[in-house]
Amino acid sequence: MNSPLNPVVVGVVGQQPYALQFAADEAHLRQTALRVVHSAGNSAQVADFYAGNEIYDALQQAGREILQEAQEAVDADGRLSGTTYSLSARTPVDLLESESLEAALLIVGSDEINWLDRLLGGSVTGRLAFHAHCPLVVVQEPNFTPTPTETVVVALDGEEADAALLTFAFEWADLHHLDLRVLHATDPRWLPADLRIMRANISEVLAGWREMYPEVTVHLEFASADPEDACVRATGTADLIVMGRPSRRSLPFLSAGSIVPHVISAAHCPIAIIPGA
Repeated sequence: MNSPLNPVVVGVVGQQPYALQFAADEAHLRQTALRVVHSAGNSAQVADFYAGNEIYDALQQAGREILQEAQEAVDADGRLSGTTYSLSARTPVDLLESESLEAALLIVGSDEINWLDRLLGGSVTGRLAFHAHCPLVVVQEPNFTPTPTETVVVALDGEEADAALLTFAFEWADLHHLDLRVLHATDPRWLPADLRIMRANISEVLAGWREMYPEVTVHLEFASADPEDACVRATGTADLIVMGRPSRRSLPFLSAGSIVPHVISAAHCPIAIIPGA
């Protein structure tokens, strides 16, 4: 079971400095350990099929160099002690899903889908969005430039305010001393009467959360707009956007979770994806 004392885990590949920095910042703020992992498994499996052990050994060496660079960056930062580093021959999804079992937070950089990823079943971040056992944060690499806005956004589902989602969002805002913007975007196809009932329920639920987190300033925004567009726009004025895990059963116009993969590809800030939401 995940707890605040569990480590912050970051999966690193080459040239993703912001994901590592984001993870180090979180471990320092939470006063917990940082664990840095790298997988050579994805490429190694295909490479071994075509070229044998020489390619596998080269990929292992490349992985060691990536972890060495990560260690040098963490050591230069100087705020953390006891950071652990692990190189694995497992596939990235298998490795990170396993690591998420004991992590307080799992952090990865966004990835482009190349021919190798397509051959092996899609992007790492897209698959982790469905399978991670702890909150997953995807940091936009390589084009992410941190621009603090003092705001975290939580995107609510079309029908109800999920407790796991709100717990993470309020705790994040409280820990980081940020305002919380609650975004409830619904497709224009909803009937006005249904929207009034839905929005009244959400306002009532949020009143209880405001009492539990009196130090968090909450801004509630109702938008009659395409949820995907609304969430992508929100990432332009947020330090982080919090969304529920995608559901394979969700209808696109009902669930914020169902649009997570699309928001990941277009977001301008890190995205936290919450299991159980």
